[in-house]
Amino acid sequence: MKENVFRQEGVKKELIQCLLFSGAGIGLMIYSLYYHGNAGIEWVMSPYLFPLLISIFLILLAVGLLAEVHHLAKAESTKKGATNAQISPKIEWKKLSITLSMIIIYYFAMPMIGFLISGFLFLVGMFWLLGERRIWLIALLAVGTPLILYGVFHELLHVMLP
Repeated sequence: MKENVFRQEGVKKELIQCLLFSGAGIGLMIYSLYYHGNAGIEWVMSPYLFPLLISIFLILLAVGLLAEVHHLAKAESTKKGATNAQISPKIEWKKLSITLSMIIIYYFAMPMIGFLISGFLFLVGMFWLLGERRIWLIALLAVGTPLILYGVFHELLHVMLP
């Protein structure tokens, strides 16, 4: 009986994740389409093209997750005597709240200090929070990632960055 409860909770959590991904994707898509319509520029030059692509990716991810949930629920319904119980992971609320705070600070800092500097600071903080302690690797990735993104999108594709 208790094992069945764990399995049902696992399916519920996967379904909640699916709903969150699809909600975020749809919300980001509405945001991108609305603000692009108000900007009055071509899609090639629009800073809302990248969020639109991310929203499409999130929606596709949600559809894939929904298929996985359906497959998991179907497999669990056929295995009535299974002994494997899913143990739900413990949520680390401190790390979650720090991550959300860093995302909000990054969002508001980007227009003030620029994409490159805010991206660097955000990545340094996130790598440190996630447990990476090799300074050379943090520096390489935190400098390289924003520079590559800037070079590809701003210089090569001529897309305005926020």
